[in-house]
Amino acid sequence: MKLKKKLSIAFISIALIPYILGMALLTWRATHNIKQSRITMIEKYSATLTNGIQGLFSKLEGIAATASRFPAAQQHNWSILQPAVNGILTQNPEILEVFMVDTEGSHWNSSVTGNPYQGYRITQNDSNPSAQPRLITDADPTFNRLITKNVNHKDSVSISDVALSSSTGRKQFSVISTAVENGEITGYIGVSVGADQLAAIYLPLLSDFGNTFSTQAELFVTSGSNLLLTHYEYNQETKQFTDTAMTNPKLLSCYSLDEQIQEIFREMHSSTSNLLPFTYKNMPYYMLRSPIGDTQYTIYIAVPDKALFQTAYMIRDTTCIIGAVIAIVVLVMSLLIGQQTVSPLTRAMKTMRDISEGSGDLATHLPVRGNNELAEVSKFFNKFVDSLHDLISQIKSEANAIHEIAENLTTGTSAIKADINLITNNINELHAQIETQSSSTTETSATIQEISENIDRLTHQIETQAAQVTESSDSIEQMVSNIGVIASNLNKASELFVQLRTAVIKGKDSISATQTLVTNVTTQSNNLIEMNAVIDAIAEQTNLLAMNAAIEAAHAGDAGAGFSVVADEIRKLAEDSTSQSKNIAAGISHIVTDIQAVLKATAEIDIAFEDVAQAISNADELVTQISAAMQKQNASSQDVLNTLNNMQQITQQIRHGSIEMNQGTSVILDEMNRLADITLQVAHNSESITKAADGINTAITQLTTDTEQSISAADTLNNLTAKFQL
Repeated sequence: MKLKKKLSIAFISIALIPYILGMALLTWRATHNIKQSRITMIEKYSATLTNGIQGLFSKLEGIAATASRFPAAQQHNWSILQPAVNGILTQNPEILEVFMVDTEGSHWNSSVTGNPYQGYRITQNDSNPSAQPRLITDADPTFNRLITKNVNHKDSVSISDVALSSSTGRKQFSVISTAVENGEITGYIGVSVGADQLAAIYLPLLSDFGNTFSTQAELFVTSGSNLLLTHYEYNQETKQFTDTAMTNPKLLSCYSLDEQIQEIFREMHSSTSNLLPFTYKNMPYYMLRSPIGDTQYTIYIAVPDKALFQTAYMIRDTTCIIGAVIAIVVLVMSLLIGQQTVSPLTRAMKTMRDISEGSGDLATHLPVRGNNELAEVSKFFNKFVDSLHDLISQIKSEANAIHEIAENLTTGTSAIKADINLITNNINELHAQIETQSSSTTETSATIQEISENIDRLTHQIETQAAQVTESSDSIEQMVSNIGVIASNLNKASELFVQLRTAVIKGKDSISATQTLVTNVTTQSNNLIEMNAVIDAIAEQTNLLAMNAAIEAAHAGDAGAGFSVVADEIRKLAEDSTSQSKNIAAGISHIVTDIQAVLKATAEIDIAFEDVAQAISNADELVTQISAAMQKQNASSQDVLNTLNNMQQITQQIRHGSIEMNQGTSVILDEMNRLADITLQVAHNSESITKAADGINTAITQLTTDTEQSISAADTLNNLTAKFQL
């Protein structure tokens, strides 16, 4: 460790250690006393709240106990008790209702009129004199505790949990006192008070809650069964404290709070201490528990550690700041004293270090002051620096001479190297151009070869095209001849269509005449059917007449025997006539049916003749159109035939030209092969020149490297000597 640091540490230790110990003891005692004072303050604050709430409870307990002593309450005579109840409500506006319950579960309430026929008790139907009363059962915890399970007939006053009123829906609690007559429990009487009335007692006492404990503090008021009556906390939006539990229309449970709050509640119920530390919102807190008398109500105050002991922490921080300032002052003073003491030694040490590292000022001399050991060291040090100064000066002079020689040599080799590089670059460029020319020659030769082959193929295709043109010309001539034959046949077909149309018209006229005859036959057949029906009717009348004659002959006896034979013959004749008439009618019916079929067939034939006539007309039009098209096609075919003849002549000319081109490309191909051989020879010669230039360039490079090494050695010597200031 350096001498300056040792002196500084010694001065700081001597100055600060007693101060730190004294301030630590003073801070601990002050912090302890302040914490005790703050704990006492929060306990007094909680006691003030507890006393305020306890005062309301005591007042209500006195009212309930006084009301339970009335004889009317002990005898459950609501009519007599009601004036006293009205007086209680008038004198105590915070009371919402007064109620009374007997041991049977019947009950009376000031907020409900009740059944006047049953002493104003509450029934299922208060307008019905015989209605059943509404009874309170053991399910009600208050009734179960004060009546059912009160076997010792203990006279007591109790405060219920917060509940929601069934009539108003408001949060309320009740103060209840048992009614005793001759040592027996006859029921109980109670008063109900809104929870907001309880809040009106303690909320004014919390006006300085934030200023006393900070905005991070919270207050809780709980009742039995883990019900949360009040949660007093700071609202960041409104920037003020609000009671979130009281303003909520529903009953809230302690289980709705943060898990850390629930845990400290459980821990404080099982602990004998009413003030415990815990962690809440990632900060250290203290929780104070303050039960309210003999009730189930409890006040909890959660205060941040930093707010509760803010003064103690301020003293601690102030002490630390003062200690830091004193430490800085002592440190500065120790550094100044150490600087004055160690400065001469530090200057000598720095100069020796610079010289040992080769970067010192050789013109620097240490001052020789006094007649002590430091003065002797300075004197001999100055003699050593003078000797070293002369040696470094001589080395620097020789190094400069070597550097000048090496630079001259470098200049000469650089010029030679530049010329060699120029020659090499020109040769390389020539070689590249030769390679490019060789490649171009090869490609040109290949291209000419390909052109020659293409010309051969073109010549072959031209010959093929000439043959195809000749064949096409023959085909066109044949087609022209066929078109003439087709045109002649179409003219004949047109004449036949005219004859066929005439024949169809005659056939249609014959069919029309036949239809007329068939219609007349149908009419006559219908007349025959009517005549046959008349004959059939005559035959039936004759048969009936014969039957009557036979009956009359039977009546005449033997005198009518001959007439009976005649009548029998007439009857047979009538039956034969009837039978023949039926056969004739059937035959005529068949004939009529056949005639109708013939009539239908002739109608269809007439339609068919119409269709045939129309088809013949359409076919005649098509034949006419085809004939006109054939005439146009014949003229176009003649033009095509003339064009093919011209194409055949041009093809022959192109064939002669391609043969001449093929001969010219053969001559060019021979010249290109000769040029390629010359190019290869030139490329070989340029490669030989390039190799010779590379050898010269390598020798020059080696010479340049050696020269650069000489310059580097000279520069190294100059750098080493330059570190020293002469």
